[in-house]
Amino acid sequence: MNDPIEPLCDHHPSDIRANAHEVRNRIKTSCLKPVIPYAMGRSAIRSGNHFRAVVSGVNQINIERKIMNAKQHIIDELAEIFNRWQILLASLSEEQLNAPLVPSSWTVKDVVAHLWSWQQASVARMEAGLQDEEPNYPNWWIQRGPDPDEDVDGTNALIYSLSKDKPWQVVFVDWKTQFMHYLKLTQQIPEVDFLQPERYTWMGKYAIADSSKGALDHHKEHFDTLLAWLKEHT
Repeated sequence: MNDPIEPLCDHHPSDIRANAHEVRNRIKTSCLKPVIPYAMGRSAIRSGNHFRAVVSGVNQINIERKIMNAKQHIIDELAEIFNRWQILLASLSEEQLNAPLVPSSWTVKDVVAHLWSWQQASVARMEAGLQDEEPNYPNWWIQRGPDPDEDVDGTNALIYSLSKDKPWQVVFVDWKTQFMHYLKLTQQIPEVDFLQPERYTWMGKYAIADSSKGALDHHKEHFDTLLAWLKEHT
């Protein structure tokens, strides 16, 4: 749901986004200015070979720290948008949660169910990455596969039909529980496996980090759209 005028997303919210450059650039720039610890003193690095070894060691530490920082940055952003969604949803009445976001026929409940459904794919990938196996995608993904993005409107229509009759409390608990589970999985996966493009054949040229960025951007997009709608209509 890109905007409240259309009930279905017209973008590709399947988590695979072209954000690999952003993650890789953070890593590539990690060792432009190697720092020699002051405590070592000049006498300790007079040897050219020893100097290069020291610089190499420091660079390696800097790269490892940069990788960890890149992963933690994504986790922090995911946690932030998760919290923002919870605060916003807690501020809405039951009537607001179930009322159509006119002129769309979708409700807030439908939007949250939509986010939960697509994040099932993110969870499947993260679990597969941790076990180094093929992802166990949800049934709707398999039904629309091998690439549900090829007809994203049709995929979103199927997702909507599967969740539209669920009560709000079920939708909310499913979404919240899964998001918390996804955050834990993301913390558990090794940084190198998380950030390395083409680490898993089923990710193609992308890294699992790109899947996480896709999930993050999807939640941000719908949050901003919903917030703008609420400001205009309340």
